[in-house]
Amino acid sequence: MMTLPDLWVNFLRLLPLKVVEASPYFGTFVLIKVVTSDGQDIKIRALMCDWCLKNKNKILVSSGGEMEKCKQDFHSLVGSQLIDIAKNEGECLELIFDTGKSFVLIANLEQYENDDELITIYVPGQYEIRYTPSKGFQKEFDQPTLH
Repeated sequence: MMTLPDLWVNFLRLLPLKVVEASPYFGTFVLIKVVTSDGQDIKIRALMCDWCLKNKNKILVSSGGEMEKCKQDFHSLVGSQLIDIAKNEGECLELIFDTGKSFVLIANLEQYENDDELITIYVPGQYEIRYTPSKGFQKEFDQPTLH
């Protein structure tokens, strides 16, 4: 059985991943669907956090913004490639795209708990990686579940 660091390294080896869908879907939650070069679907969900979508470090839209604009800005990611996921100081995670855009996740401990999931990465039928501010990356399961 693979350990979480192995899974994370293996996941990063899948990059770049083509974005096929990107949109807010429930409150400030965001779903980004990507596919591997061999057509495998992967779902990335930003959950209990603040976030912003940037273009070359200029904020296009943030989690407190107007939802219709959010949808348009996220839709602009479709067709781009997710090329890296970085853990930065002060910003929990940054998803970096080949177009100069990035999706930055920020812990909001005034609204959410330290154990709340900021992001989940679901590789169907294989595993789910979750990230919380308190525990970092965690592997959730090995068996397929309904999603």
